[in-house]
Amino acid sequence: MNKQPRLKQFDALGRICIPKYMRDNLNIKNKEDFVEIYQNDDEIVIKRHKKLCVFCGNDDALTEFEGKSICTGCLKKIKDI
Repeated sequence: MNKQPRLKQFDALGRICIPKYMRDNLNIKNKEDFVEIYQNDDEIVIKRHKKLCVFCGNDDALTEFEGKSICTGCLKKIKDI
């Protein structure tokens, strides 16, 4: 992981652009994936959002349903009801 800082300026609306090579390295797709942004003391942290099952928090074998992620285990439990 390259921790060398990249200097960026905010535009008039307070936006910055994440460089394409970083988005590519993290497999972040435009208009499809989300990032998390939060403050940690005096730092702004931006990280790729990891999809998790809305029921159990599992991140393996997810199915999307109406914008929510559900793992196969929970999906099977739902079908069995």
